[in-house]
Amino acid sequence: MISVHPHNQFLFFGVELGLIGLFAFCYYLYAAAKASAELEPPRRALVLSFLVIFVVDSLVHGALWLAVENHLFTFILTLSMAEISAVKNQSTLA
Repeated sequence: MISVHPHNQFLFFGVELGLIGLFAFCYYLYAAAKASAELEPPRRALVLSFLVIFVVDSLVHGALWLAVENHLFTFILTLSMAEISAVKNQSTLA
């Protein structure tokens, strides 16, 4: 019996895309965490807690392999990064 469902997103990227793919995924998560430092504490906690959920889910499940989870994580992370960009632009305009 063959299972095609990856149960670890990090291993999946490592096997399918090599070290470059694994590094790109880790950098994707790191860049989001680093960018969240520009938010106020309540919003920063929200973004970081979402990232922790994303990382834990990626460790035990193929978070980006299934369409429903893929859409959830990528859209929420995109909205979070858009908020960070808006806060940064607002502070430079003021």
